[in-house]
Amino acid sequence: MLLICFALIANPGWPDTIPVLHLQFDQSQWEYACDYFWEDIYVPIQLTYDGFTFQSQFRIRGATSREYPKKSLKIEFGEGVYLFGRDELNLNAEYLDHTRLRECLSYLYYNRIGQIVPEVHLVEVVFNGETQGGYISVEDVDGDFLINTPLPDEAVIYKCADRYTTLDRADELEPYSKKTHVFQPWDDFLLLLYWLKLCPEDLFQEQLQERFHYTDLLTCVAANVLLGHGSTYYHNYFLLLDESGGAGKWRYITWDMDRTWWKYGPEFPYNKNSSNNGNRRNTLIWRMWCNETIREELFAEMQGQYPDLLEFSQGNTIDSLAELMAPLVEADPFRDFAMDQFWGEVGNLKNWPEARYSYVLEQYEQWPLPFSIRNLESRGEDIKVTWQNAGDLCTWRLVISPDSLFNNPDDVVYEAFPSDTSHIVPGRFTGSDLWMQVYATRNGTEQRSDNGPVTPEADDIHAISGSIVINEINYMSAPQFNPGDWFEVINIEDEPVSLAGWSIRDNNRTNLTTLGDLLLNSGQCMVFSSDSFAFLSAFETIPPPSWWLTFNLSDNGDRLMLLDPMGNTVDSVSYLPYDPWPWQTAGYGSTLTLLDTSLPNQNPASWIAGPFGGTPFSPDSWDPQWPSHGAVSFSINGPVPVTGDLSIQLTAIAPVIVEISLYDITGRVLLTPLEAELLAGVSSLSIETGELPSGIYFVGVRNMGFLQSKKITILGAP
Repeated sequence: MLLICFALIANPGWPDTIPVLHLQFDQSQWEYACDYFWEDIYVPIQLTYDGFTFQSQFRIRGATSREYPKKSLKIEFGEGVYLFGRDELNLNAEYLDHTRLRECLSYLYYNRIGQIVPEVHLVEVVFNGETQGGYISVEDVDGDFLINTPLPDEAVIYKCADRYTTLDRADELEPYSKKTHVFQPWDDFLLLLYWLKLCPEDLFQEQLQERFHYTDLLTCVAANVLLGHGSTYYHNYFLLLDESGGAGKWRYITWDMDRTWWKYGPEFPYNKNSSNNGNRRNTLIWRMWCNETIREELFAEMQGQYPDLLEFSQGNTIDSLAELMAPLVEADPFRDFAMDQFWGEVGNLKNWPEARYSYVLEQYEQWPLPFSIRNLESRGEDIKVTWQNAGDLCTWRLVISPDSLFNNPDDVVYEAFPSDTSHIVPGRFTGSDLWMQVYATRNGTEQRSDNGPVTPEADDIHAISGSIVINEINYMSAPQFNPGDWFEVINIEDEPVSLAGWSIRDNNRTNLTTLGDLLLNSGQCMVFSSDSFAFLSAFETIPPPSWWLTFNLSDNGDRLMLLDPMGNTVDSVSYLPYDPWPWQTAGYGSTLTLLDTSLPNQNPASWIAGPFGGTPFSPDSWDPQWPSHGAVSFSINGPVPVTGDLSIQLTAIAPVIVEISLYDITGRVLLTPLEAELLAGVSSLSIETGELPSGIYFVGVRNMGFLQSKKITILGAP
């Protein structure tokens, strides 16, 4: 085994020739895996390459390609074993591509224009002595990919591989997966989804530049258009974030590019980014196309790339790869076409750039421009619909149907032909169970808008920013009462504010909490807690926290920030555990409490030490039932033994009522209990003991149901 590992590690790079991987395995196990191709069934294999043999395993990979006769494969090596510098191989069968080269060419073109994409190589695979023809090996986008590229090693990678990974629903994360930082919260990704949904159109281009590696994003989208990449955006791409916590910038990396270079023909719509039968478009890409400034930048980028693509196709790359792949295609047992067709499609690859570019220009100049429905406004029982202009000389058609896909014209319940970019829809054709779509026709070509339920914005959309004030903070609990870190906000607006897509941060760049669909009414308080279990255990009679914090508040001082979906800081407080901030809040049971929401809460003078335990969910003091906690400590003032009055010093960390009793060693109460109302701070009390005989006694102090006692010796009456 040591010899094998040494040999594999000593040859970390890909060879100059096409490597041949010999796989030996139990044929019946492979046939079983093929019968259940939709499952990830691993088959043990003995893999031989260049005279070295070792044990491994493989399975069928891919999404829709799993059902094709020729299966794509994932080979996983044992721990510490690497082949060509990798611990696993993704081998794509390219069954629908008669050239078996389209995906390889696309990645090579991306690399040519300076984009960071996976490495690709040609591979021959042999099953139990029988060749399976050529495959394309594509590097996985994972932690090793980060190490092998100039990208940050600590970047966060989200894989958008399943159908409908369209960045349009923050409550639907199942289709996505995380490749790095897998045990960290997804709040950075949620923040992106909410921003894409809520960002106003007039801020979109500016904020897109702030949140993405903008030039690279334009380059990737323009390249996808020129290559005719037909299966991206609604799946088959990755999103990379520079660093955890959403503080860096996002990067788009394309994936699974087998359906490029004439697979869908040069007439493929340049702005298509949803599945053939779907109504869900990728929010990021669709908003880019519908933004006039970004759309012009995309076409300028395509015009700049075209000479590179043309030169790339007319050079030696395609011919050289075709010569290497031709013998493997000819020997492929799954080939169901003649070799003349292979060479004919190789010719199409070379002719593709010129044909594609001319069609894209024609589409841009002649077709309706991409457009979105702007808003829906209530007009009594009716709804006014407004949408973007899609170019000169457009005619319009508006349809409403219970079918969100609009597949059957017979299902249409309402149809209109507006003369401009607005229309009044009668109230009887509105509601969340009906869907609306607008079509634009220009020069004989019809294009559709995005679509959605026929409900006015006023019914379900509230302000996404407003005057929300941080008014109470518990950053360091007392040992005897620990609900965990939490803080409270209050809405001082006259109207409700939606907190969906708001974020909470502190001085640590990687700390981020993204809020979900919360509505904060006027005058209402909400509490955000880092430990819901501790909070509920401590506060048994109040509501649970409104949302959970993904980080703790610092005991040593911190800056707590509340930001709206556009990243604007709505409120922030920089607190410290010492002067000029109240000392009682640093582990003594009090919370930082804002005196008045009209005061600047950045000023320490605006805050006081609130009641013991705090007042979550209410601006008023909360009087809990205290079964086993206390807010007072006490000591005996000298001299000891006591020869006169007993002097007690009490330290209260909050205003509290205490009961003081004196017991003998049998537990009998000797004096009438003394009740005292204490303020926060240090107090002293005296108890007359002159009538008591000498002996051992106990002093008991009870507060909030919590009893403390100390033993004393009294030298009293004889």
